[in-house]
Amino acid sequence: MQVRNCDQCGKLFLNTGGTLCPACAAEEDRQFEAVREHLSGNPGSSLEDTHRATGVAKERILKFLRQGRLMLASAAGELSCERCGRPIALGSVCPTCADELRRQLQEAQAAARRALKELQAGRMHIAEWLQGRRKG
Repeated sequence: MQVRNCDQCGKLFLNTGGTLCPACAAEEDRQFEAVREHLSGNPGSSLEDTHRATGVAKERILKFLRQGRLMLASAAGELSCERCGRPIALGSVCPTCADELRRQLQEAQAAARRALKELQAGRMHIAEWLQGRRKG
């Protein structure tokens, strides 16, 4: 395990995979539960309403939205796609950009597979050529 600084408070802690120390992680979980409970009782709440009712910072609520852990009915004005800037309700990219990124990834994977096949085919050819040189 590695020692690292907490992204929130800066204290050193043994890293178990997260970016927050145990105390800050527990506080974030408490805030998430407060927001989740508020939204379950008030499903139409806006970001501002949720912030006022729970005392959780808007930035933290937006973080939960970006992580896909929550969805607010009226978060579209506060949350925007990181790629194109369109309003979104949750996550970090809009469905259109997600589809485009998925397509680009598939194209890159296909190109990598083609390049690997060409490389392997070239190696086979060179290996055969070298064997021929050794025999002759």
